[in-house]
Amino acid sequence: MTGLKQFMVAAGATLGLSLAAICPVTAAPYFQPQYGQGYGQPPYEAERGPMRLQDLIARTQTDLRNAMVYATNDKQRERTRNAERHLSDFDRRLSQGHWSHGDLNDSISSVQSVLEHNTLNAADRDMLRHDLEALKIARDRH
Repeated sequence: MTGLKQFMVAAGATLGLSLAAICPVTAAPYFQPQYGQGYGQPPYEAERGPMRLQDLIARTQTDLRNAMVYATNDKQRERTRNAERHLSDFDRRLSQGHWSHGDLNDSISSVQSVLEHNTLNAADRDMLRHDLEALKIARDRH
């Protein structure tokens, strides 16, 4: 009977060590951050290199629309629409070849206002915060 016990203990230990080695490798793909961004990477870096400014504007507008779901009153909805409008104006002029520092500053201020005053869930707040940082980086680089 002792031989069977020793065999069971050895088999259990071997199985346990095998699972401990395999589980982190198999679970790793499920813990990757969204949108191709790893922790510590700047928010303006996309999966295939730096994001184009117009792509950043489109992403920010999408994030603002997602955040509008949580707007609890007309003032919050108007604040969000105002940010979208400023981004749209900046994008329109940019697509015509005109860089407007004033329009970009207005866009940054209006997104900042949404972050400071609107009711947002944590995920939307984080996305808008990343968008805001990326817009500031774009402004500083130009």
